[in-house]
Amino acid sequence: MRMTAFTVLALSRRAIAFTFGVKRLTRLLAVPCLTVFVLLLAESFYPMFSLAEKAELQMDVHPSMIVAVVFVLAYLVLSLMLRVQKTVFFGEGEGTRKFFVPLPDMALADYYLQAVRVGFGAMCLAAVVIGVLTAVLAMLEPLPAAAPAYAVLGVAALMPYFSIRFSLCLPAGVAGEKMKLRDSWRKTARVGSLIALLYALFLLLPLVGAAVLYRLVLSVTDYYAVTYFAANFFALCSLLFSSVLQSAFAAYLYSAVRSDE
Repeated sequence: MRMTAFTVLALSRRAIAFTFGVKRLTRLLAVPCLTVFVLLLAESFYPMFSLAEKAELQMDVHPSMIVAVVFVLAYLVLSLMLRVQKTVFFGEGEGTRKFFVPLPDMALADYYLQAVRVGFGAMCLAAVVIGVLTAVLAMLEPLPAAAPAYAVLGVAALMPYFSIRFSLCLPAGVAGEKMKLRDSWRKTARVGSLIALLYALFLLLPLVGAAVLYRLVLSVTDYYAVTYFAANFFALCSLLFSSVLQSAFAAYLYSAVRSDE
Protein backbone atom coordinates (compact mmCIF):
# COMPACT_ATOMS: atom_id res chain seq x y z
CA MET A 1 0.00 0.00 0.00
CA ARG A 2 1.55 3.30 -1.12
CA MET A 3 1.84 5.84 1.69
CA THR A 4 -0.21 8.83 0.57
CA ALA A 5 -2.39 11.35 2.39
CA PHE A 6 -5.47 9.31 1.50
CA THR A 7 -3.83 6.16 2.84
CA VAL A 8 -2.94 7.88 6.10
CA LEU A 9 -6.49 9.17 6.54
CA ALA A 10 -7.90 5.71 5.80
CA LEU A 11 -5.55 4.20 8.39
CA SER A 12 -6.59 6.82 10.93
CA ARG A 13 -10.21 5.74 10.45
CA ARG A 14 -9.19 2.14 11.11
CA ALA A 15 -7.40 3.23 14.30
CA ILE A 16 -10.50 5.13 15.42
CA ALA A 17 -12.71 2.12 14.70
CA PHE A 18 -10.32 -0.09 16.69
CA THR A 19 -10.28 2.32 19.63
CA PHE A 20 -14.03 2.80 19.80
CA GLY A 21 -14.77 -0.90 20.06
CA VAL A 22 -16.50 -0.53 23.41
CA LYS A 23 -15.83 -4.01 24.75
CA ARG A 24 -12.17 -3.96 23.71
CA LEU A 25 -11.66 -0.43 25.04
CA THR A 26 -13.23 -1.34 28.37
CA ARG A 27 -10.97 -4.35 28.74
CA LEU A 28 -7.90 -2.31 27.82
CA LEU A 29 -8.52 0.69 30.06
CA ALA A 30 -10.32 -0.70 33.12
CA VAL A 31 -7.21 -1.68 35.11
CA PRO A 32 -5.01 1.26 33.99
CA CYS A 33 -7.75 3.77 34.88
CA LEU A 34 -8.27 2.06 38.24
CA THR A 35 -4.51 2.32 38.81
CA VAL A 36 -4.65 6.04 38.03
CA PHE A 37 -7.54 6.40 40.49
CA VAL A 38 -5.52 4.74 43.28
CA LEU A 39 -2.43 6.77 42.34
CA LEU A 40 -4.36 10.03 42.62
CA LEU A 41 -5.82 8.95 45.94
CA ALA A 42 -2.28 8.42 47.23
CA GLU A 43 -1.25 11.80 45.79
CA SER A 44 -4.13 13.49 47.60
CA PHE A 45 -2.64 12.35 50.95
CA TYR A 46 0.97 13.03 49.94
CA PRO A 47 0.75 15.70 47.20
CA MET A 48 3.49 16.45 44.72
CA PHE A 49 3.14 20.16 45.51
CA SER A 50 1.66 21.83 48.57
CA LEU A 51 1.56 25.28 50.13
CA ALA A 52 3.36 25.60 53.45
CA GLU A 53 2.34 28.40 55.80
CA LYS A 54 5.60 29.40 57.44
CA ALA A 55 7.04 32.87 57.94
CA GLU A 56 6.22 33.29 54.26
CA LEU A 57 3.87 31.31 52.05
CA GLN A 58 6.07 28.69 50.34
CA MET A 59 5.55 25.88 47.88
CA ASP A 60 6.71 22.51 49.18
CA VAL A 61 7.83 20.04 46.52
CA HIS A 62 7.91 16.28 47.14
CA PRO A 63 10.29 14.79 44.54
CA SER A 64 9.60 11.19 45.58
CA MET A 65 5.91 11.56 44.75
CA ILE A 66 6.70 13.27 41.46
CA VAL A 67 9.02 10.39 40.49
CA ALA A 68 6.39 7.82 41.52
CA VAL A 69 3.64 9.49 39.48
CA VAL A 70 5.84 9.90 36.38
CA PHE A 71 7.11 6.32 36.62
CA VAL A 72 3.63 4.78 37.01
CA LEU A 73 2.18 6.85 34.17
CA ALA A 74 5.07 6.03 31.83
CA TYR A 75 4.75 2.36 32.72
CA LEU A 76 0.99 2.35 32.09
CA VAL A 77 1.28 4.20 28.78
CA LEU A 78 4.08 2.03 27.37
CA SER A 79 2.52 -1.25 28.49
CA LEU A 80 -0.82 -0.16 27.04
CA MET A 81 0.77 0.81 23.73
CA LEU A 82 2.55 -2.54 23.56
CA ARG A 83 -0.69 -4.44 24.21
CA VAL A 84 -2.60 -2.44 21.59
CA GLN A 85 0.00 -3.03 18.90
CA LYS A 86 0.18 -6.72 19.71
CA THR A 87 -3.60 -6.88 19.35
CA VAL A 88 -3.51 -5.09 16.00
CA PHE A 89 -0.82 -7.42 14.64
CA PHE A 90 -1.74 -10.75 16.19
CA GLY A 91 -5.30 -10.40 17.51
CA GLU A 92 -6.40 -11.47 20.95
CA GLY A 93 -5.25 -15.03 21.59
CA GLU A 94 -7.19 -17.53 23.65
CA GLY A 95 -4.67 -17.26 26.48
CA THR A 96 -5.06 -13.48 26.71
CA ARG A 97 -6.53 -12.15 29.94
CA LYS A 98 -10.06 -10.79 29.66
CA PHE A 99 -8.95 -7.49 31.18
CA PHE A 100 -5.57 -6.02 30.37
CA VAL A 101 -3.27 -6.16 33.39
CA PRO A 102 0.04 -4.33 32.77
CA LEU A 103 2.53 -6.88 34.08
CA PRO A 104 6.27 -6.47 33.38
CA ASP A 105 8.02 -8.90 31.03
CA MET A 106 10.89 -8.95 28.54
CA ALA A 107 8.67 -7.71 25.72
CA LEU A 108 7.84 -4.60 27.73
CA ALA A 109 11.52 -4.08 28.59
CA ASP A 110 12.43 -4.26 24.89
CA TYR A 111 9.58 -1.87 24.04
CA TYR A 112 10.85 0.55 26.68
CA LEU A 113 14.35 0.45 25.18
CA GLN A 114 12.90 1.12 21.73
CA ALA A 115 10.98 4.10 23.15
CA VAL A 116 14.18 5.43 24.74
CA ARG A 117 15.98 5.03 21.40
CA VAL A 118 13.25 6.96 19.60
CA GLY A 119 13.18 9.71 22.22
CA PHE A 120 16.96 10.03 22.38
CA GLY A 121 17.24 10.12 18.59
CA ALA A 122 14.57 12.81 18.39
CA MET A 123 16.32 14.87 21.08
CA CYS A 124 19.69 14.61 19.33
CA LEU A 125 18.25 15.59 15.95
CA ALA A 126 16.36 18.51 17.50
CA ALA A 127 19.54 19.65 19.27
CA VAL A 128 21.47 19.55 15.99
CA VAL A 129 18.82 21.57 14.15
CA ILE A 130 18.58 24.18 16.90
CA GLY A 131 22.38 24.27 17.25
CA VAL A 132 22.86 24.95 13.54
CA LEU A 133 20.13 27.60 13.58
CA THR A 134 21.69 29.26 16.65
CA ALA A 135 25.13 29.27 15.03
CA VAL A 136 23.74 30.89 11.88
CA LEU A 137 21.92 33.56 13.90
CA ALA A 138 25.05 34.20 15.97
CA MET A 139 26.98 34.99 12.79
CA LEU A 140 24.34 37.52 11.75
CA GLU A 141 23.94 39.40 15.05
CA PRO A 142 24.78 39.04 18.76
CA LEU A 143 22.50 36.66 20.60
CA PRO A 144 20.53 37.80 23.67
CA ALA A 145 21.41 36.56 27.13
CA ALA A 146 18.31 34.36 27.10
CA ALA A 147 19.47 32.50 23.97
CA PRO A 148 20.26 29.23 25.82
CA ALA A 149 16.75 29.17 27.30
CA TYR A 150 15.26 29.78 23.85
CA ALA A 151 17.42 26.97 22.48
CA VAL A 152 16.12 24.54 25.11
CA LEU A 153 12.55 25.54 24.28
CA GLY A 154 13.29 25.03 20.59
CA VAL A 155 14.59 21.51 21.22
CA ALA A 156 11.51 20.73 23.31
CA ALA A 157 9.24 22.08 20.55
CA LEU A 158 10.88 20.00 17.81
CA MET A 159 11.19 16.75 19.74
CA PRO A 160 7.52 15.65 19.41
CA TYR A 161 7.60 15.98 15.61
CA PHE A 162 10.88 14.10 15.28
CA SER A 163 9.63 11.42 17.70
CA ILE A 164 6.55 10.92 15.53
CA ARG A 165 8.71 10.58 12.42
CA PHE A 166 10.79 7.91 14.22
CA SER A 167 7.77 6.21 15.82
CA LEU A 168 7.46 3.36 13.29
CA CYS A 169 10.38 1.74 15.10
CA LEU A 170 8.05 0.86 18.00
CA PRO A 171 5.47 -1.26 16.11
CA ALA A 172 8.32 -2.73 14.05
CA GLY A 173 9.81 -4.15 17.23
CA VAL A 174 6.43 -5.55 18.29
CA ALA A 175 6.13 -7.25 14.90
CA GLY A 176 9.51 -8.91 15.51
CA GLU A 177 11.53 -6.75 13.12
CA LYS A 178 14.17 -4.09 13.56
CA MET A 179 13.83 -0.69 11.92
CA LYS A 180 16.46 2.03 11.90
CA LEU A 181 15.49 5.57 12.80
CA ARG A 182 16.43 6.83 9.36
CA ASP A 183 14.23 4.18 7.73
CA SER A 184 11.23 5.34 9.77
CA TRP A 185 12.02 8.94 8.79
CA ARG A 186 12.31 8.02 5.11
CA LYS A 187 9.08 6.02 5.01
CA THR A 188 7.09 8.88 6.54
CA ALA A 189 8.76 11.59 4.43
CA ARG A 190 5.83 12.37 2.13
CA VAL A 191 3.17 12.38 4.84
CA GLY A 192 5.09 13.29 7.98
CA SER A 193 3.25 16.56 8.56
CA LEU A 194 -0.17 14.91 8.17
CA ILE A 195 0.79 12.10 10.55
CA ALA A 196 2.01 14.66 13.12
CA LEU A 197 -1.26 16.59 12.77
CA LEU A 198 -3.31 13.44 13.37
CA TYR A 199 -1.18 12.53 16.39
CA ALA A 200 -1.84 16.00 17.79
CA LEU A 201 -5.59 15.65 17.20
CA PHE A 202 -5.57 12.19 18.82
CA LEU A 203 -4.03 13.82 21.89
CA LEU A 204 -6.06 17.05 22.04
CA LEU A 205 -9.57 15.78 21.29
CA PRO A 206 -9.66 13.38 24.28
CA LEU A 207 -8.45 16.30 26.42
CA VAL A 208 -11.43 18.30 25.19
CA GLY A 209 -13.66 15.43 26.32
CA ALA A 210 -11.91 15.46 29.70
CA ALA A 211 -12.54 19.21 29.98
CA VAL A 212 -16.24 18.68 29.26
CA LEU A 213 -16.48 16.04 31.99
CA TYR A 214 -14.66 18.38 34.36
CA ARG A 215 -17.20 21.12 33.65
CA LEU A 216 -19.97 18.67 34.48
CA VAL A 217 -18.34 18.00 37.85
CA LEU A 218 -18.08 21.75 38.46
CA SER A 219 -21.80 22.09 37.78
CA VAL A 220 -22.45 19.63 40.61
CA THR A 221 -19.92 20.77 43.22
CA ASP A 222 -17.20 23.39 43.67
CA TYR A 223 -15.48 21.59 46.57
CA TYR A 224 -11.77 21.98 45.75
CA ALA A 225 -10.64 18.46 46.71
CA VAL A 226 -13.29 16.90 44.46
CA THR A 227 -12.73 19.20 41.47
CA TYR A 228 -8.93 18.89 41.74
CA PHE A 229 -9.16 15.10 41.83
CA ALA A 230 -11.66 15.03 38.95
CA ALA A 231 -9.53 17.33 36.78
CA ASN A 232 -6.44 15.15 37.22
CA PHE A 233 -8.32 11.88 36.82
CA PHE A 234 -10.08 12.90 33.61
CA ALA A 235 -6.87 14.35 32.16
CA LEU A 236 -4.82 11.21 32.87
CA CYS A 237 -7.56 8.89 31.59
CA SER A 238 -7.68 10.96 28.41
CA LEU A 239 -3.92 10.40 28.11
CA LEU A 240 -4.46 6.63 28.36
CA PHE A 241 -7.23 6.83 25.76
CA SER A 242 -4.92 8.82 23.46
CA SER A 243 -2.24 6.16 23.93
CA VAL A 244 -4.62 3.50 22.63
CA LEU A 245 -5.58 5.61 19.63
CA GLN A 246 -2.04 6.68 18.75
CA SER A 247 -0.49 3.23 19.16
CA ALA A 248 -3.21 1.61 17.04
CA PHE A 249 -2.59 4.27 14.38
CA ALA A 250 1.17 3.61 14.48
CA ALA A 251 0.57 -0.14 14.11
CA TYR A 252 -1.65 0.37 11.06
CA LEU A 253 0.91 2.76 9.57
CA TYR A 254 3.65 0.18 9.99
CA SER A 255 1.47 -2.51 8.40
CA ALA A 256 0.92 -0.24 5.40
CA VAL A 257 4.65 0.45 5.12
CA ARG A 258 5.47 -3.26 5.22
CA SER A 259 2.94 -4.09 2.51
CA ASP A 260 4.43 -1.35 0.34
CA GLU A 261 7.87 -3.01 0.28
